[in-house]
This record gives sequence, C-alpha cells and structure tokens, in this order.
Amino acid sequence: MEVVYVVLSLAFLAAVGWVLQKIGGFAALGFNRTILSRGEHKQRRQLREPLSFETSAAAEDVIRQLDLYVAAVDKPLGGNTVLYVHSRDAHRVVYVFGSASNVRLQVDLRFSPGTPLTAALHVVQWTEEDGVAADQERLRKLRAQVTAAFKAADPAVRVIEGERSDQSA
Repeated sequence: MEVVYVVLSLAFLAAVGWVLQKIGGFAALGFNRTILSRGEHKQRRQLREPLSFETSAAAEDVIRQLDLYVAAVDKPLGGNTVLYVHSRDAHRVVYVFGSASNVRLQVDLRFSPGTPLTAALHVVQWTEEDGVAADQERLRKLRAQVTAAFKAADPAVRVIEGERSDQSA
C-alpha cells in the first residue's frame, strides 16, 4: 500500500511541476512583451495593420510590377526559409515566408476592382518567438517592396497605412 502512495505522490508532484512550468512560461512571455521587448512588440502591432492602396493602374500592371519588385521565389526549395508566392490570381497574391513545412509569415494582397483600383495587404499568419513576432524585418522589407511596385505601376498611387478596410481575409 505504501508503494501506491509513493507513486501517487510522485505523479501529483510531477503534475504540479508541469503546471508551474507552464505558468512560468506564460509569465515570461508576458514579461518579455511588456518589459523587455515593449518597443518591438509595439512595432509588431503597427506592422500588423493593413497597408492599403488606391491606384489608377490596372491590377495586371500592378501584378507585373510585383513580379519585378518583390524578391520572392515561385515555391520553396527543401527546408530553406524563403519568401515565396503561395498562390496568385487576378484578384489576390499570397506571399509566405517560410519553408514547405513551416510557415513563419503569411501575407495576403487582395485587389478590389473598380475605379480607382483598391488593394490591401494583410498579415494572415505570423509566428512568435519568446512572445515577440519573428521576422519583423522581413515584413518591413515586403511592405516596402509592395509599395515600390505600386509606385512603379502608378506614381500617383495613394498609400494608406494602418487604416482598416473591408477587404479583410
């Protein structure tokens, strides 16, 4: 009978240890977000806001410029982490930063036909590391490349940062 109590006591202690470890992990994430990496976390929230465009250019012209300005491959090669075009049609381009099996960042660019043509770049998925979004520099670079492509298609493009639009995915 003593063996059963010892086994149950050890199982109980292991369960309590596991719960305390999980609580400590969540506390560390919160501490990292609010204290250690506060500025980085704030920048992440700003980067997550949609980037919208109003242009007189046709969607086909913009997509052609995206091919020139956005440094993305057609598909990932092996386990390498790269920016690639996940899917594309006349109304949408989806960029993914990651490998074939691990998506670190997914960004959706949707076009709404009309005059003027409007488009919105939305973050769909974003991986966190230690409570802070990973690959922020990669997203900054992608946003700059997409903006440059729109400006190449139409120098008078209107770029709207951080404004919510009804084109959400």
